[in-house]
Amino acid sequence: MQANTNSGKIDEQKLHDFMLKATGDIASTMSAVLVIIGDRLGLYKAMAESGQPITSEELAKKTNTNERLIREWLANQATGGYITYDNQMGNILFHLNK
Repeated sequence: MQANTNSGKIDEQKLHDFMLKATGDIASTMSAVLVIIGDRLGLYKAMAESGQPITSEELAKKTNTNERLIREWLANQATGGYITYDNQMGNILFHLNK
C-alpha cells in the first residue's frame, strides 16, 4: 500500500470542472425524462396540431393535464431549446422549433 502523498489541498480547477460535468449530466437526465413525458402525454403532438403558438393553459386544456405542470414542462423545454416562446403583452406563447 502506498502512502497518500497528497498535501490535502484541493485542486479548485479540477473540482470546478467536475461540478460542471456532474451538473450538466443531471440536467441532461432530467430533460431526457421530460422529453419522454412530453411524448407520452401527447404534448408535442398537440402543439404541432395547433399549428400556431399556444399558451400553457391552452395546451393543458387540449391534453387534459394540469396547467401548472404544463407550464413547468414548457419552461424546461424552452430552456433546453426544444421549443421557443414569445412573451406578447404578458401572454407567453410557446411553439415548436421549425
